[in-house]
Amino acid sequence: MMRKQILALVVILSSLWLSSCGDDPMDYYDQNVDQLTNYVYKEYTWGEAQQVPGATDKWFKPLKAVTVYSFNKENVGNIEWFAPFANNDFFGSNENSKFTWDLTGKNYQNLIIDAKNDIEFNDISFSYEAMSYSDGDSKQQLLKELIPGTPLFADGLTYWVENLVTSKYSLLVDYIYLSPVLLTIKTPSGMMRKYPSVRPLTGEYKPIETTEDFYIYIITDDQNSIYSYTFTSELMKFKPNDGRYYFYVGKYSPQTKDLETIENKKEYKVQN
Repeated sequence: MMRKQILALVVILSSLWLSSCGDDPMDYYDQNVDQLTNYVYKEYTWGEAQQVPGATDKWFKPLKAVTVYSFNKENVGNIEWFAPFANNDFFGSNENSKFTWDLTGKNYQNLIIDAKNDIEFNDISFSYEAMSYSDGDSKQQLLKELIPGTPLFADGLTYWVENLVTSKYSLLVDYIYLSPVLLTIKTPSGMMRKYPSVRPLTGEYKPIETTEDFYIYIITDDQNSIYSYTFTSELMKFKPNDGRYYFYVGKYSPQTKDLETIENKKEYKVQN
């Protein structure tokens, strides 16, 4: 009887020891460091709704600012703030701040950033799309994105747009109008978002100077977080030989004045 009790005690203690080995706090530290340093984290700020030119019943929300957190394994990093310049014609970096960072807490779940003002993200956790953290009684998120320079491939890649609003109107010539949008790119290894570099608060005006049908694309690359609209008479592959990426947005026919566009927040495969 005593031998059975001793054997049972040994089994219990061994199980407790094995389970404690799997909860080594350094495992959490390494996992969190990998998540922080292999991606960038962003916060997008939207402005007030604006009326679409030539359409009193259409509105869109422009992107007003982007905050980007970058971390590296030497426990240093950078915060960069992007916003429209004074004339509102171009979107770009207007300030950045270097910082040191550290992970604290029992399971290294608190992220401390020493910037101009101390910033702390408590109870951090990671998913495919974001870093979540506690802000008082509520949960907040920074969006998790692939590091600039990550190449994109058509296999398994999808995309969608937000805030796409269009209109057609005439002055001396016919115009179509495309609002600024946020382009989200989803890949097997992570996500990436692009915003307009030109006229980020007002959108794109396209004078119709041809009678031929043309296609509308968002054109971007893997080095920058910006895009521009482009118009072409030919259907484009997602990744031709010019080092850029083409995301189909729609088609316009000057003859019939029909404008077809993709739907907001609907996921599409790229054309390849």
